[in-house]
Amino acid sequence: MFSIPVGAVKTESFFLENYTGLNFGNGYYKIEVIEISKPGDMPFVKVNLTTSGLSKKYYLRENEDPSIVDEPFNKSILIPPLLLKTTARITIEYPDEWLSPEKYTIEIPVVPEKIPNIVLTKSVDKTTLNKGDIVEFKLILENTGNGTAYNMTLEDRFPPGFTSAPGSRFPPVITNELEAGERLEVFFALKAVESGSYNIDPTAMKYGSK
Repeated sequence: MFSIPVGAVKTESFFLENYTGLNFGNGYYKIEVIEISKPGDMPFVKVNLTTSGLSKKYYLRENEDPSIVDEPFNKSILIPPLLLKTTARITIEYPDEWLSPEKYTIEIPVVPEKIPNIVLTKSVDKTTLNKGDIVEFKLILENTGNGTAYNMTLEDRFPPGFTSAPGSRFPPVITNELEAGERLEVFFALKAVESGSYNIDPTAMKYGSK
């Protein structure tokens, strides 16, 4: 059960938008509105109550006894709110010796954007070939960004002077996703149809993010 403030009390109503709060006694007791239900939803106001260095979230609904507020957060009584489109009218009963609260805006932490960055390295195990030699190619894919890469595809041209090697697929199949910090190694082989040295074109890669 929630406790009723002892002695004389004040009853005051406040109109609060999302991410606004009331500060009693320089942080002794705080009421913060962190979510107001959208039109069409079951109406509620989600509040964060803070006191004595502790915080707890509660859902307040119209025409509902807010006695769910437990110790030590029950230092005031929250009357069931009245919900408007983007604002909630919250009525609070609190001890008379408390000064009227200061209304403030809650600073919303900035979440860094999650962006992948794929670094692709291509290498071969031979630089000079005889006709009929099999050369192995290695692709290293590293996601050095802070977000997952999605829908990854390789784009590569069949190099002149080569043909398919038995048991190997060109271009190679790769995974569809690569999380931040992950590394992937892919191998494929080609067969030289002529002797000599070759310049191998880079492999291009496409990927997206959310």
